[in-house]
Amino acid sequence: RVSFDYCYGESWNIGESSLLVWALGARPSKDTLWTTLNNRTEAAGCPWTPDHEVPELHVILALLSTGPMGISDALGQTNATLLQRSIRKDGTLLQPSKPITAIDSTFYRDFPEDAHVYGTYALGPSWLFVSFRMRAEYTIKALDLWPSMSDTTPITLVHRRFDQEQKCAAGKDAILSGCVATTPIDHIDLTTEIVTVPKSSFDNVTAGSDLYPALTTVWRVCPDKNNNGWVLLGELDKYVSLSPLRFESVTCTLNGVTASVKGNPGEVVHLTALEPTLAVRFVVVERSV
Repeated sequence: RVSFDYCYGESWNIGESSLLVWALGARPSKDTLWTTLNNRTEAAGCPWTPDHEVPELHVILALLSTGPMGISDALGQTNATLLQRSIRKDGTLLQPSKPITAIDSTFYRDFPEDAHVYGTYALGPSWLFVSFRMRAEYTIKALDLWPSMSDTTPITLVHRRFDQEQKCAAGKDAILSGCVATTPIDHIDLTTEIVTVPKSSFDNVTAGSDLYPALTTVWRVCPDKNNNGWVLLGELDKYVSLSPLRFESVTCTLNGVTASVKGNPGEVVHLTALEPTLAVRFVVVERSV
């Protein structure tokens, strides 16, 4: 376990400690958590702390840690919506390809004090970043990507936040509708800017407003001769949209992208992709399998 006890607060502080456990070939784990406020029940010796006001932060970090997710709600107090975003029909956790850890920039002198940006990756390739306690926007750079990109030819990335209001609707222009934003890149080096994570709200820190998690996913566009191929976004209703626990593989081809999906009998998997067209850069495509 790489966190403090949930009841004492700050059990979200797992970014640096997870690096050591991952380097040793093990899976970090976070302490048990509540998915709701559980009537703000205080246990003996465990005062109510602001991070108890933000169950989603704990759910996301426990999931992305790649360790077990210990739900310790009282009977009838579990938030099923948060769990559905984390699992397959059979309860398998849809986790990323590596434990979430503090990004490399965390250890630079100019990284904002008391701010947190953690990163991991999944299939696609895709990269996921969780940020909180950010007093200003922060731009993630190529040095923070794992696995890294070493391209010498132009590439395009697309990105979106899990909680953003703009939805990805079939048939819509993906960019104009706000489904995704793009980052065109001519050349990659360690300082190349990838995506900017948002400023946190400090309006009500007593209620944990600064701890609300911003989950940002970045996908790489499949390369083609015009640097404008398909993008499989995956399951946008899940925290990890291209989890290796859902997909056997995701492969760019000359004509698009292919994926092998795994699940349970009777389970319906809703997929979203971006198709390049002559009329607009990307059109949203939806399929259920």
